[in-house]
Amino acid sequence: MRFTQPERLLFLGLIISAAAWGAYSKLVRPEMERLDTLRRVVPAKQKLLEQLLAKSADYRALRAELEDYRSQARDAEKDFEPLTFLEATGKQLQLAQKVSSMRRQMLPLSGGYCEVIVEVKLEAVTLKELVDFLLKVKAANSGLRTTSLHIKKNPVAMNALDAVIEVSTLKLDASVATLAGPGV
Repeated sequence: MRFTQPERLLFLGLIISAAAWGAYSKLVRPEMERLDTLRRVVPAKQKLLEQLLAKSADYRALRAELEDYRSQARDAEKDFEPLTFLEATGKQLQLAQKVSSMRRQMLPLSGGYCEVIVEVKLEAVTLKELVDFLLKVKAANSGLRTTSLHIKKNPVAMNALDAVIEVSTLKLDASVATLAGPGV
């Protein structure tokens, strides 16, 4: 059977069209779908990357702060005792008779350190005396920090306050440090 010239061109056109359609469906369409997926996923992943970078910066800042605390604890005077310092500060500011109690507590931490917490109860102090006491504690170059402060009016004295102050510092725990060896 013989085909005429127009029939041959028609068959050739159909074959070329079928080949083009097959190539499009097997090669081009999957790549276009991948590009669409990437256009959708990449911004979401970039947002996650930004969040991760922000958390990483927060982590580095916290890590640096922890290292500062550790260096403060290492550099602190070995014989510094917060309770003794606070007693001396109270005497210096003439608050010894207004101190109703002082309590020391040690909380062990990891890495051979412990947190020394001293709770000071002051009764019938004026606001100026309380502020002076807190400023002396803050000015101390020993790593002391005020962790909590509770103030209430004194029920007896008109212009007086009762206060409970918690002051803490980090200290190298000698019992753990000797077991762990140098470099803790």
